[in-house]
Amino acid sequence: LCCKHQELRHLKVSIVYAKGTDTYLPESYHYGLLSHSQAQLSSKGLNDTFKKLQARIATYKKIAPLIAASFLREILLEQRKYNDIKILNQSLLKVLPHMPELYLELAKSQFLLDQTQAATNSALQAKFLAEDLEEDVGDLFREYGIDNPTSSGKKLNILGIKKCVLIDRDDTVTYDLKNLMNDIGVPQTDIFNNGLEAFEAISKAQTKPELVILEWKLSGLTGPVLIQRLRSGPLPEATIIMLSSLVSKKDLPILREMTVSQLFEKPLIKQKFTETIISAIQESKTPTTVTNLEANIKKLLLSNNLAAAEDELKAFETKFGSLPNQWRTKAIHAQLGYRKGKFHQTINLCFEAIQTGGDTIDLMNLIGKTFMQIGYFENALKCFERAQKNSSLNIERLCKIAECHNELGNKEAADQSLEKAKEIDPKNLGIQETAANIEITHGEPNKARAILASLDNIDNIISLMNNRAIAFSRSGDIEASIELYRRTIKSIPEHLSIWKPLVLYNLSLAYVRNSEIEEGLIPLQRVLKHKNSSVYKKAKNLANRIITAIEDGTPFELNIKVTNAGNQQLQINQEKPKSDTDTTRDSKEQNIAKASTVEKSAPQTTLIEVLPGSMALYIIYNAPLPVPQPVAKTLVSLPKFQPRDAIKRPETMGSDRVAKRAS
Repeated sequence: LCCKHQELRHLKVSIVYAKGTDTYLPESYHYGLLSHSQAQLSSKGLNDTFKKLQARIATYKKIAPLIAASFLREILLEQRKYNDIKILNQSLLKVLPHMPELYLELAKSQFLLDQTQAATNSALQAKFLAEDLEEDVGDLFREYGIDNPTSSGKKLNILGIKKCVLIDRDDTVTYDLKNLMNDIGVPQTDIFNNGLEAFEAISKAQTKPELVILEWKLSGLTGPVLIQRLRSGPLPEATIIMLSSLVSKKDLPILREMTVSQLFEKPLIKQKFTETIISAIQESKTPTTVTNLEANIKKLLLSNNLAAAEDELKAFETKFGSLPNQWRTKAIHAQLGYRKGKFHQTINLCFEAIQTGGDTIDLMNLIGKTFMQIGYFENALKCFERAQKNSSLNIERLCKIAECHNELGNKEAADQSLEKAKEIDPKNLGIQETAANIEITHGEPNKARAILASLDNIDNIISLMNNRAIAFSRSGDIEASIELYRRTIKSIPEHLSIWKPLVLYNLSLAYVRNSEIEEGLIPLQRVLKHKNSSVYKKAKNLANRIITAIEDGTPFELNIKVTNAGNQQLQINQEKPKSDTDTTRDSKEQNIAKASTVEKSAPQTTLIEVLPGSMALYIIYNAPLPVPQPVAKTLVSLPKFQPRDAIKRPETMGSDRVAKRAS
């Protein structure tokens, strides 16, 4: 029941049993049991039981999975199920990789299985993670006659990551870090002394690193520039740790904006830095604070993974309950709202968050991007400039400021903003894309083409131009929309001509929307010369329909669906198939009947998705099921659970029965 119902998710269950009635204890741990104790049901027996439990709670710092595991190991050890103990320890380490005691427990189980080298590795990792375990590790080695323990072969991957990248000019630091990663069990660690070389290698690599540790002052690309390139390019979600003593107070805002997990000052202290790395990786996987949850959601949204961001929020609330009513909660929902296109709601949430003490830089940046989406460029500019004043190294924001000036007709100010961005990172891709966009909108196709010629991919530019053209169309200025598509086509260099069919198709739709269907045929005919184009079939279908309408002299109807996926995502005007409009809808009576059926069949309590580690060993330890038939039958049809709020009413406390007896 506790595993299934929201109301019971924090309830802990302990079993006290008489001698000879310990059947199904391992299976009980499978379902989330906290502890067991054989005792007489007397005052002394229960007192001894609670003392034992209290001692375990103190020893394992109230961490329910560790408490439960300590009791379960006793059963499995008595039954000589050493392999089950090993599997239990390995499963716990996946949930709690930062607990050094678990590596010691794993070593004990491996020794029992005669896996001497694996046990030695695990024990040495325990000692490496926690110096206070040195005596316990030494006792274990002496017990099994290991005189000179050395680590060799495959080590347990403490972090659970496949690849790490180290970037520092100091070879001594990278050497120490490389050894540290090896001790932690990371299978691949790449080292770079130059920021630019590191960025180029990461961009080209098929396997991206999950962890990057870097210095602030680097040759090639400095720390703040490299971080921004990584976040906007190949590593939107990776864990980044800054290892440097050269970061000043004025530099801290850009670290927060780029969701850098930790700033660790040199010199490198092995024990503390190991704890920092493990904590950062653990929080990136399963955050335990709203601050880290917000950072994770920001990273997921940066990679346009809205579904994963919503899952992250759901998982956090399942584990810890609803988010507290504070500014950071509003900021999280504002970030999600922006990606969903709920722009007015996003602005309101941001202002509410700021009024209650929120991070002004981050929130002002989000408000600015939202104002841009709804065409309030003057307001957006004010927000961006306020944020930039407090965090001057943000290149993306300088580009946004340039875009706002451009929309307001001030090209000179737009160029000045781009020059400031170039002072930070002259070869930044975002700066080049923004410069090209500005030249296109100002009718300078030759200048735009010269910029685009140096790029390998222009999907962001095409997306932005298409979004802007759609905005013109929505506001009724279809002529401006058509002109923007024409300028974009003229600006595309020959080696990137694969993008032309897409723009031509959208140009055709703009003509048709303006009732110029014969003009709309001309760009479609150009699209049909590119049979490998992604819009070839749509263009062919649209051209046939236009020709039929012209020949028959009938009005042409265009059913347009405009996708709204937010900034930097490719959007295409798609003509919906006629069949979409013929979809049969349920009658009012059918809908009422459906609602009634759902209401009757819905459970009275909320079922929950329990995460590993939130309910003792549930989902961590798998007992050797199936259990005998009677127990299995009971588990299939659990007793009905309903919260007893009614117990607060006087009649349920026996007062009604007392009154009846009195009468």
